[in-house]
Amino acid sequence: MDKIKKNILDGYIKLIEKNNEEDKEKKWLIQNCKNQELLMILQEITILMLHVLDCIQKHQPVKGITVANELNMQRGTITKITRKLAEKNLIIKECVPNNNKEIYFRTTKMGNELCDLHQLLHKEINKNYVKFIDQYSKQELMFLEKILDDLSKTSFVKLNNSN
Repeated sequence: MDKIKKNILDGYIKLIEKNNEEDKEKKWLIQNCKNQELLMILQEITILMLHVLDCIQKHQPVKGITVANELNMQRGTITKITRKLAEKNLIIKECVPNNNKEIYFRTTKMGNELCDLHQLLHKEINKNYVKFIDQYSKQELMFLEKILDDLSKTSFVKLNNSN
């Protein structure tokens, strides 16, 4: 049983460390992009920037605080990302008349095109996920669901509470 427990821990660590999916996602986007200008932009942006762009498109016109709450991110991070997206002409900033502090974001034509491509990627991911997950029985999936739920609520790092 100890060998099985070690294999489970090793698998868990591998999942945490798995970070090449973002590279694969960017490669897919680049391979499937027909717009040369967008291809140049894709070289310079992150998947996180794409998720912010998607959120803006979904809720536009939208304030940065709404995007931060929706994506469970800090406001400062959203500020930096929206600045970069605006520099790349993927979004525009609009101020409310007589209130320069209240800024709303909208996607541009180029931003919408990139969002559409990103949504195609997610359709591809979902299609492949369904193929993968369909190989398991309902009982196996229910067990996995419980394990993942328990894992998400657990930390294996215990801190001493010395106040």
